[in-house]
Amino acid sequence: MSEWDERYLHAHESGSLLFPPAPTPTVVEALDHVTLASPRPSAIDVGAGEGRHSFELARRGFSVTALEGSQVAVGKARERARLVAADAR
Repeated sequence: MSEWDERYLHAHESGSLLFPPAPTPTVVEALDHVTLASPRPSAIDVGAGEGRHSFELARRGFSVTALEGSQVAVGKARERARLVAADAR
């Protein structure tokens, strides 16, 4: 198990999150100044964790590729994506 897997797992086992679920204010502010050049631009979220920035990018119309080395974080991001998709229906 990787160091990041252990960190995410420990946080979840203790009932907390490693990072807050909301995107950072810096990312939100930067995205507020972005004018989309195409109807569905692409974005890559490197070190995506549980997807807090990936979900914000997708909400704003981006087609997002999220890259993450922690399988624990990827699992949590997939779980959140299912919940978001179910909530959108």
